[in-house]
Amino acid sequence: IDGLTPDGKLLALSDLKGKYVLIDFWASWCAPCRREFPVIKQALQETQGKVPFMVLSYSIDSKKKEWTDCITKNKLANEDWKHISTLKGWDSEALKLYNITTVPCTILISPKGNVLGFDLRGEQLLNTVKRLKNGELSHD
Repeated sequence: IDGLTPDGKLLALSDLKGKYVLIDFWASWCAPCRREFPVIKQALQETQGKVPFMVLSYSIDSKKKEWTDCITKNKLANEDWKHISTLKGWDSEALKLYNITTVPCTILISPKGNVLGFDLRGEQLLNTVKRLKNGELSHD
C-alpha cells in the first residue's frame, strides 16, 4: 500500500515496518468513518510511549480539498497518524489488495508485517490496543 500524503510526498506501508500499524480505510463523506476519529485518537493516546503504534489513514476520497479539509477540521494529523490517498475513490488499488468493500474498515499490521486484526472499531479496537500495551498480543 502506498499513496501521497496531503503535502504530496509518497508514503508506503513498508516505510512503517517495525511498528504496529492500524490501516484505516475511510472517506471524508463517510459519517461512520468520522465517528471513529475519537476512538482512533484514544487508541493512539493509550499506546503512546508504551508500544510502537501508529495509524495510516488511507482515504478513498477523490477530491483532495475534501480529504485535506476533513483532516484539518478534525485535527487528525500528528507524527503517529499519517494520511495517504491516491484520490481514485473506490478504484484505489489498496481496496482491491485487501478486498475492502465498505468504509470504515481497519487492518492491524504487526511490526513484521503480519495481519493481527481486521475491521477493529470502537471498543474492539480499544481492547486490542490495551492487549498490545500489556504484551498480550504477539509481536510477529
